Parts: sequence; C-alpha cells; structure tokens
Amino acid sequence: MEKMVSLDQSHEVMAKIGTNCDWSAIPSDVAKEAYGDPKRLGAEFTRFLQNGGRMVVVTTDGIVLPPGARMHIVTVMVDESRPWDEAVNGGGPNTPANYDIRKVGDQYPPTAGATPKMRVIYLLKSCVKMTNFFVCRIRTIFQNGI
Repeated sequence: MEKMVSLDQSHEVMAKIGTNCDWSAIPSDVAKEAYGDPKRLGAEFTRFLQNGGRMVVVTTDGIVLPPGARMHIVTVMVDESRPWDEAVNGGGPNTPANYDIRKVGDQYPPTAGATPKMRVIYLLKSCVKMTNFFVCRIRTIFQNGI
C-alpha cells in the first residue's frame, strides 16, 4: 500500500501554495465563494492534488461532430492499478457478460504501482434515423496527457 501524505508534507504544500499564489489576481468575491463552502473547497483541492497539482483544461478544438451528434465532457478518476473486470464491475455492475467491454480486459492489464489520476473523457453520441427507430453509437475517446 502506498504511503499517505504526512502532516509535515501537508503543511509544506499549503505553505508553498500560500507563498507562490498570485493573490493580487484573485478577486475578493472569488476568495469568499471558495472559503464559504469549505467541504467543496477541500474536495476540489483534493482532486487538484490527486492530479499532481495540475488543472484539468479541456478543449474541443479540432473535434468535428457529425450532424445530430452530442458530446459530453466528463472528468473521472482512473486507477490503472485496478484489474479490468473489477473496474467494469465497479462502474457498471449490471453490464451483461456478452458486452464487448467484458472481452477486452486482457488488452489492459493492471499497472503495478500506478496511482489514481484524473482523466478527461469525451463521450460522443451520434444517432442515425432508420425507419421508425434510432440506431445510436457511443464512442469514448480518452484525452492523453492529463
């Protein structure tokens, strides 16, 4: 099991953020909004640190959607040290055994020592009308480098 942050490390992180933040660029009302909801602030700061102290910036530049398509951008925590089937069961416990996602686990073995990281997923859904029903296809694209 990975060693968690010590009290000294947490104080060092907070001191470095406090010292190096450009406080002159933060409007007072933004600061009040942040510290006005300490639980949300703590949760967001935890995600920030879990992502290596980097912001998740998403762009859709260069993505051209087919007519009638929709795109949803989702940020999720990905743990590549987790076995594939366990992750599928965690995310979709009712996923039928004959679905393709259950057939590709051998292509994605767990990565020993990997730590959970935030990833951006683009969900693209396009529907083509065929007589009286719609055939929909959903494609998931992972953005690399986040």
